[in-house]
Amino acid sequence: MTKGKITKNIFFLIAVVAIVLIVWKIGFDTIVENILKTGWWFFPIIGIWLVVYLINAKAFHLIINDEKHNGKVSYLKSLQLTITGFALNYSTPAGMMGGMPYRALELQKIVGGHKATSSVVLYTMMHVMAHFFFWLTSILVIAFFITVSHDLSIVLTVIFIFFVGLTFLFFKGYKRGLLLKFFAFLKKQPFFKKKAAAFYEKKEAELIEIDTQISDLYLNRRKTFYYTLGLEFLGRMVNSLEVYFIIHAIGIDVTYMQAFVMVALTTLLANILFFFPMQLGPREFGYTGALKLMKIAPLVGPVGGLGIYVSLVTRIREMIWIGIGVVLMKINSK
Repeated sequence: MTKGKITKNIFFLIAVVAIVLIVWKIGFDTIVENILKTGWWFFPIIGIWLVVYLINAKAFHLIINDEKHNGKVSYLKSLQLTITGFALNYSTPAGMMGGMPYRALELQKIVGGHKATSSVVLYTMMHVMAHFFFWLTSILVIAFFITVSHDLSIVLTVIFIFFVGLTFLFFKGYKRGLLLKFFAFLKKQPFFKKKAAAFYEKKEAELIEIDTQISDLYLNRRKTFYYTLGLEFLGRMVNSLEVYFIIHAIGIDVTYMQAFVMVALTTLLANILFFFPMQLGPREFGYTGALKLMKIAPLVGPVGGLGIYVSLVTRIREMIWIGIGVVLMKINSK
């Protein structure tokens, strides 16, 4: 068995273990109970994520297929890598530990190692930056439409300024490359400097080439840059419909903008606490906190109960799409 197949089997095993853990954590009876409670709304909740993945895959596809590699990677291949990549992201702590290397491993067979690495890094940067705009937009919505305490308004202002700064740094990374600066930073850190220096010396030419490909998207493919960023932001907006559907499923009136803010605040908290496997804990706390912030009173049960219900349904949806990603991983292998 080749090294690549062993790595893919490890990724496959990680995804399967994640499904088992989710079922064990939630409980099979609880899963069935919440699906029945959600009723026919459960189908659009699952289906809306196909729309999200179609949008994400389009952005990924545009990044990969530049003038030199145009047509080498089909849209269906981009879609398969998108779904399986996100399935692995959900399955591992720190979010992108699984999805990024898997996508790069699969792409390098088609476009080569450097192009595969730069495409995956570029897409990840675009995905993260779209999250920045998503969170910034939600803070503006809160500022103009939701009454919050003085202390919380200060916290949100600090968060807003912080993400404006991060967005600026990301734009600099697109203009001048990212990997060289990243390794220059690592070489100054006590625990990483020796290994980082050795790796940099060995791979300097390759790192320069990958950095050049990263900056090429912003400098020479500006239209594609903004188009993919817009697609990723659109994906976050469509994603917000999930919570809108879940809450409406049990007869509680909620606006799309409220659902938008709920998803933004919850994903922000989950990313701050990125080291929690499968976001166990931060997601429940995030939905509950967002519901209290917007004073959404459920018809039955406490607000905390509603927040946990929303989180449970999103986890069931997540489990189903991880399963789909596992199947696509094996289909791709054959």
